[in-house]
Amino acid sequence: MAVTSFLDTLFRRRKKKYRDSISRNFFEYDFDTIRAATNEFSDLIGRGRCCSLYKGNLQSGQEIAVKILCNRYYREFLNEVNLLPKLRHKNLIHLLGFFSKNDQHFLVYEFMPNSSLDHFIFDPCRASQLSWDVCRNIVVGVARGLHYLHEESGLQIVHLDIKPSNILLDEDFQPKITGFEVARLIQDGQNEAKSTRLFDAAGYIDLHFHQTALRCWTRGEAINMIDEVMIKEEREDSVSEILRYIHIALLCVDLNTRPSLDEVLHWFSYFSTPLPEPRIGDQSLVEGETIDNMSLEERETNWLLSPSPGYGSPMSPVSPR
Repeated sequence: MAVTSFLDTLFRRRKKKYRDSISRNFFEYDFDTIRAATNEFSDLIGRGRCCSLYKGNLQSGQEIAVKILCNRYYREFLNEVNLLPKLRHKNLIHLLGFFSKNDQHFLVYEFMPNSSLDHFIFDPCRASQLSWDVCRNIVVGVARGLHYLHEESGLQIVHLDIKPSNILLDEDFQPKITGFEVARLIQDGQNEAKSTRLFDAAGYIDLHFHQTALRCWTRGEAINMIDEVMIKEEREDSVSEILRYIHIALLCVDLNTRPSLDEVLHWFSYFSTPLPEPRIGDQSLVEGETIDNMSLEERETNWLLSPSPGYGSPMSPVSPR
């Protein structure tokens, strides 16, 4: 009993310390304001394993998304409120404020009317809205947001959970990175590539897709990775640019020779700059054969068990489908 009481007191003190530091640097809403803004939490736009998400409108007219987490995810809540207030970039989600009530924790974000990227790339009907110009802007915007986190923010942050559901789209399809629950600071003496290796960021890559892409590339069939509609509708120079972006993507998922974001942004801007060839090792091919021999159920299980603790696509601060 004495040990339990001591640990409980220690936890409460730490929690108060965190709350005090947050309150000095960030805006804390009151419960009644957010309850009124969400009309008694009536407009549910997402639900996941760790939180629920509601749409609302502040008295100023600003649309908001309110994420509610239970006490079990207090660490993830703290991670967001300790990092996001210190970050300002057009390609990062803006966290407006927070508050806690009893054992629930609330995060208030700006609202993204065009949902998240996965709602488009995995939906054949919506995918037609993504021209190459739009896709290029999304890719470059995400790269710039990550570069800001790594090099320009003054904090050197690695996100560790980049995936389509964590790329939000505003009314002009400009991307904003969200999902900072597991983001980490880069330690002194580490560069961004080493840090993503350290935290096993490769765990978030769909290995089956990766190996399929490598095979298409080595066989000279990279064009088969481009959507048929996009090939028909885009100009020839646009298709060449798409192939170059695929090439860069393959370099970025190679943990041994991963380029820096400075290099990636340079390659995006200067089409004439030659690119190194993606490394195709025997281990990759062996892993690819193993994945190819998996049943659909095994592939889905493998994907579900991958270490991706961020919330899924319905839980991004986005509009309803």
